[in-house]
Amino acid sequence: MLSKIMKPKSIAVVGASTKEHTIGSDIMKRLQEYKFKGSIYPINPKGGIIEGLQAYTSVLEVPGDIDLAIIVVNAKFVLDTIDQCHQKGIKGLCVITAGFKETGKEGAELEKALLEKIRSYGMRCVGPNCLGVVNTLPEVSMDGCFAESLPERGHIGLFLNQAHWAAVS
Repeated sequence: MLSKIMKPKSIAVVGASTKEHTIGSDIMKRLQEYKFKGSIYPINPKGGIIEGLQAYTSVLEVPGDIDLAIIVVNAKFVLDTIDQCHQKGIKGLCVITAGFKETGKEGAELEKALLEKIRSYGMRCVGPNCLGVVNTLPEVSMDGCFAESLPERGHIGLFLNQAHWAAVS
C-alpha cells in the first residue's frame, strides 16, 4: 500500500515554486539533484517553467499518471488539492504543509477533515506537517524532503508516524 509513496514512478510537487529558498523550490531541486528516476511534474497556479520543467496549473492538467503528490501549499488549500488528486487517480500523498493540529483547535478540525477525506478516497498519506519522504534505493533515488543535506544510502530504513515507528535493516 505504500509503494506509490516509497517507490513512485512519477511525482507531482503541488506548490512548486520559482521563488528561491521556499519549500516548493527546495523540493523541486532536491528531486532533481538526487536524480529521481521517474517523472517530476511541478504544479503551480501560474504554470510556466520551474527548474527546467513544464509546470501545470493543476494535477488535472498533467498528461500522464501520477503516483505521488508532494503537497506544499497553504493549509487552507490542502482539502481542495486532495479532491483534485483523487480526481486524477493519485493514491500516494505526502502533505508537508503545516497548519494542522499543531496550531490548535481549528487546525485539529482541519486535520480531522483531511484524514476523513483521505480514508474515503482510499489514499495513503505521510503527514501533514512532515519533513517529506526519501528512498535511497538506486532504482528510485527520491529525496522529497527539505532536510539540509542530501541523504546517503545506508542499511537502515525508518518509518515514523504519530502512533508508532518501525525500523528495518
